[in-house]
Amino acid sequence: KYPVVVVQTMARIIESTEEHGLERIAPIHTKPRTQGGIITLAANEVADFVEAKFLCVFTESGNSARRLSRLRPKIPMLAFAPDPAIRRRMAVTWGIQSTLVEHVSHTDRMFLQVDDYLLANDLAKVGDKVVVISGSPPGIEGTTNDIRIHNVGDAVHGKAPAYQNAG
Repeated sequence: KYPVVVVQTMARIIESTEEHGLERIAPIHTKPRTQGGIITLAANEVADFVEAKFLCVFTESGNSARRLSRLRPKIPMLAFAPDPAIRRRMAVTWGIQSTLVEHVSHTDRMFLQVDDYLLANDLAKVGDKVVVISGSPPGIEGTTNDIRIHNVGDAVHGKAPAYQNAG
């Protein structure tokens, strides 16, 4: 009976949601019960402190990415996964942008993957800081135990000694 009023009301609701919707989604405030939970919580705080451009998480199962997502970081999150099925599952995880990567045998190669992805997709510039969450040894589910502050480009350009033979 009042189609114009209905459309106007819907437009106001949509505009309000788009403008303020994500601010209303509160982080889940629970005390971490696992090593991975503690690592992701600490990484989120480190990323805020160093004003990182991205929080990057390597995940075999998607659990680390989901734990990070629960914190509702202000910083964009990138998940690197070697399994297409895990990547598809992460598509519905709040705030996670995921990409498929090859399995690696050394953590230094993970940083090459981060640099390659960020630079190839114009998401970061050389010298930007990112915080990387991973497990060591790589490729084993449930080993989330590492947080590193990484300068984009160091791995690709071999600036750090550990990267010189990683490629």
